Amino acid sequence: MHLLSHKGAGLLLLALLLGNCSGSRQSTNNQMDFSLRATAQKYISALGSGRGVVFQIHFLNQKLNPSNMQIDSLIIHGINVQGEKFSRNDSLWVEANYFIAEEEPAQGGDAPLPVISSPNPIIYLSQYQPAILYLHYLNKAYQVDIPKFERISD
Repeated sequence: MHLLSHKGAGLLLLALLLGNCSGSRQSTNNQMDFSLRATAQKYISALGSGRGVVFQIHFLNQKLNPSNMQIDSLIIHGINVQGEKFSRNDSLWVEANYFIAEEEPAQGGDAPLPVISSPNPIIYLSQYQPAILYLHYLNKAYQVDIPKFERISD
């Protein structure tokens, strides 16, 4: 009987933990109309050692206090790209850099084309959708869908 009560307590604790997890997933249902402009700019690093894309998300026409925002993650085409927030001209921005290292070109002469180990959809195909920014603002969780990235250059 004593062992049964421990099993019952363990099941109750497990049920409470699972209930808390499902509640936190649903917390992104908070509503706030985030007006934004998103851009993507490709680049090649020095000496051709890799390629990348810089993503910038500008929150438009909103007086959002950067100290009240926490960036949780930016998911672009299924890949978590680390981003940071900053303020410029009283506007809130998020910037993220996605980089893939490539084999360095041989010395002398023309640089050969990079060796592509696998076709990366973000770097080589400019596939940035779907894109979702997960953030907390004033301690509430938000999921912000980014409908498109304006390409600054290709």
